[in-house]
Amino acid sequence: MGDDETDGVISLNLVALYLQLGDLSAAAVEADRAAKKVEKVPNSAYLGEALGQAAKLRRGKAIWKARCRCSRLRRAWRIPRGTSR
Repeated sequence: MGDDETDGVISLNLVALYLQLGDLSAAAVEADRAAKKVEKVPNSAYLGEALGQAAKLRRGKAIWKARCRCSRLRRAWRIPRGTSR
């Protein structure tokens, strides 16, 4: 294992730690860092995992932002939860 691959694997482990702690933004940063490091290594066994984690966290952040935006709009428009207009 080369230096870039080792750094990528360490970042993947940090992603798991940050997720257990509930820090999504730090996990997303580490997942992106892991993907960038592991992409440099040809035929790395960790490339799929690194790219998958980064994509899941980006998608999760987008969903979370959309839900927050939706709940703010519901409160602003005074729409009860579970109903639609």
